[in-house]
Amino acid sequence: MARSAPVDLHRGDRTIAGQKIHFPIRHKCLPSDVIGLMGSEPANSDREAAQFEENAMSKSAILVRHRAKPGKRDEVRRVWEKYARDYIAGNSGALNCFYCYDDNDPDTVIVFQLSADPSLGRDFVKQPWFADYQRETAALLAAPPELRTATPTWVKGATT
Repeated sequence: MARSAPVDLHRGDRTIAGQKIHFPIRHKCLPSDVIGLMGSEPANSDREAAQFEENAMSKSAILVRHRAKPGKRDEVRRVWEKYARDYIAGNSGALNCFYCYDDNDPDTVIVFQLSADPSLGRDFVKQPWFADYQRETAALLAAPPELRTATPTWVKGATT
């Protein structure tokens, strides 16, 4: 299967699949790893925008930073693809998932996900393959992953 070339997402606003998205820092994201978008049409009324903003606050965001051992970043990605990509792609609760290479560090991976609710992260670690995923990834990392969770208070550009 042919791999898509990384898309260079420089700082600033970009339109992806009809959505205007702001990138505060530069990253390279692989198009095949962008799983879903928040919607296909921007809100076209104040009522729809208010409803979207209210619904956005009930979502959960997760940001994971993996610092790979020197030269092992692509291997970390292969382990993620082996175990997690299909699970996330097939999970309707995972509204968005971006698997990105950090442009400022050749050994860093950043994964950002917007979920319908916080239980998705808890369900992820309960999967029968998770222990193998964790073991294989740990062998490639220079440090334990950094995990941040957040509750969105506003999300631009999508309807519910």
